[in-house]
Amino acid sequence: MRFFIIFFVVNFGIMIGAMCITKGASFSNMLFGHGATNDLFMDFFNSIRDADGNVYTDKNNIYPPLCIMLFKLFGLFVRKDYVQLNNSVRPGSKYLLQMDQRCMMIYILFACVCILILVKTLTAFISRLHANKYADAQGKILTLLMTVSYPVIYGLERGNILILCFVLTAFFVFFEGDESKLLSELALIALALAAGIKLYPAIFGVILILQKKYKQAARCVLYGVLAFVIPAAPFIIKFFRTGAAVIGPGAAPFAGAVRLVEGDSFITTFAANLLRFVTKHKSSFSFSSVSIQNLILLIDPDLTIPATLLYAALDAVAVAALFFAKKKWQQLFLICYIALNVPAFSSSYSLVFLIIPMYYFLFDGERHLKSDVFYNVFFALLMTPIPTYWYHWSWRIQSWAKSNGFYYTPNVNQLIGMFVFQTFFFVLLSEVIPEAVHTIKQKRSAGSRKKAAAGR
Repeated sequence: MRFFIIFFVVNFGIMIGAMCITKGASFSNMLFGHGATNDLFMDFFNSIRDADGNVYTDKNNIYPPLCIMLFKLFGLFVRKDYVQLNNSVRPGSKYLLQMDQRCMMIYILFACVCILILVKTLTAFISRLHANKYADAQGKILTLLMTVSYPVIYGLERGNILILCFVLTAFFVFFEGDESKLLSELALIALALAAGIKLYPAIFGVILILQKKYKQAARCVLYGVLAFVIPAAPFIIKFFRTGAAVIGPGAAPFAGAVRLVEGDSFITTFAANLLRFVTKHKSSFSFSSVSIQNLILLIDPDLTIPATLLYAALDAVAVAALFFAKKKWQQLFLICYIALNVPAFSSSYSLVFLIIPMYYFLFDGERHLKSDVFYNVFFALLMTPIPTYWYHWSWRIQSWAKSNGFYYTPNVNQLIGMFVFQTFFFVLLSEVIPEAVHTIKQKRSAGSRKKAAAGR
């Protein structure tokens, strides 16, 4: 804990000092790679625009209906003509939302609410463990640092709604087993909402299966279905009505069914958009990716198929290891790895989910081994916003990136993040696999003894 806090504070202090000396240019370098950008928060503003009109057929949207409805709500507070502007027809028009003060205030309020809930959730988790006053004080310091951790800063800079998904997921993991029935049920609803916004947080529901909480898992699935179906009602009604208009009066149910079967519905269009995104996304190297596929493409851009097979194989290994990991923080890290190793979900800001296993690692009260110092270092490297120590020579990195055809220029966190994340996984496997082998041998030995006893 002390190492993590000291490492974080020292790097953060150097970053602030460098910002003062360079008039903020070093921070821009650390966050964006090199130079300033006019794309700040644009995941948020682009999503408001994409939630208008035919969101799945014309906009190729990959967000579920709940997320679309949320951005439609945000869009009600800003100028309608800005929301409806087509960037392809009028290049640069998408930035009008970014420059609108009302829309910017909506994003700032949204970000502040997410951070406040994050702080409350993390501090409540530490208090729930009945930690001593010293650990509680350290926990408060750590929680404060997490609000300015690299994945959080990067996620806020992108304006990505993933921050909200993370807060909801953290609430689920920390409180799904709470003594309060109300809090425990709210935790299940929180995961359903997170999955209804981004889909892949649903994988954290595996925790309920591992704990054999099958009733809670069933209720969580039910909440998840409702979180998808209820916001989807307007889309379903719209397509049924369109089908009735095509075929004629008196045939609305039949017409709607025909359109669903033919694939001209939002469900099939949404699925097709999502499949297209997952299969083609990150098919080339990107600095903002922690997937093992990304590392292989860094070595050779033509190894797309072997890289894809490797990430699928490692995800399968992670799934198997998940059922043998004995510590909860290990299980949670493996769940994060399974999701973040998929190229489409592997952006650097997605590392924010690692805060969940990190808090269990630091506060679960289990006796730690000497080998755990590696995990502490890994967490510190992934969470700390590391300044660009080579700032005055950064033009060399920029020249190298451009000469190699990279659209984006790397920053320190992105350069080390992909290596540290994958190294973390393999170090964890080196600990879990022997435990798995030992467990299997014990089960076989117990089975042999039972058979021998039955024979006697």
